[in-house]
Amino acid sequence: MSEPTWTAMALAATSTEYLQKKGIESARLDAELLLARALNLPSRLELYLQYNNPVSASQLAEYREMIRRRAGREPVAYILGEKEFYSLMFHVNQCVMIPRPETEFLIDETLQFCREKKLIKPRILDIGTGCGAIACAIAAHIHEAKVVATDISDEAISIARENTARLGLSDKIDFVLADGPEPFIGQNHFDLLLSNPPYVDPDQSDILAPEVTLFEPHQAIFGGADGLSLIRRIISSAPAILADQGLLAFEIGLGQKDIVSELISKTDDLQLLRFVSDYSGIPRITLAIKRKY
Repeated sequence: MSEPTWTAMALAATSTEYLQKKGIESARLDAELLLARALNLPSRLELYLQYNNPVSASQLAEYREMIRRRAGREPVAYILGEKEFYSLMFHVNQCVMIPRPETEFLIDETLQFCREKKLIKPRILDIGTGCGAIACAIAAHIHEAKVVATDISDEAISIARENTARLGLSDKIDFVLADGPEPFIGQNHFDLLLSNPPYVDPDQSDILAPEVTLFEPHQAIFGGADGLSLIRRIISSAPAILADQGLLAFEIGLGQKDIVSELISKTDDLQLLRFVSDYSGIPRITLAIKRKY
């Protein structure tokens, strides 16, 4: 017997129920995003115009494979091969961490700082660029910005270069393969030092979603024995990297506010400005400034 013809509506409903049984909280959204891709639609919203249309055999096969992967807890961004960040679309795969909405607060604060200081041509260092999300978002919004973006991973640098080229930003961003901020110590000319570093304590891995622990690169997630290894290095290096009145802005994790505040207070020439909380009220972005004498 031939398989019955599926409509988009029936397929989405059945897949949503299946993903729910697999423990996927965003089951309906994920099912619809993946179906939109299988049907070659420009957006998930287009599904609502085609819910009663039949799904071809080839589309059904492609969709089933995507649902199988999602049921195995592979993130939708990796299945689709892309993720939107700050209204820009980035190619991603398992070599890079998926950009998070809370990191957009870092971009907001950076752009606001540049406006307040009237920085027309800011010199920016991005430590641990991953797919290039922070570097590209800044470069796309500040026309004459000059960004140096680093990562410890060759694969990540390759993906970041690809995203930069596709977004037309290659002339504004230089990439350096480097493990942390130390190669830039003594330059003292960057207006901004930015980072979304690995900050999760490995002992807390059990509280992370399977999507993170099974699929995202651990070197971009876990930050050493207590989660603060790279953060300590960034804080201690910042005064020798930043120009006077330069901004240090980086992301931190749950429960790290007090120790990060203490680390900054003990660092000569750095002054804590404030912490910015994310959508859940968790202090997420740390802002500090290099003192001017």
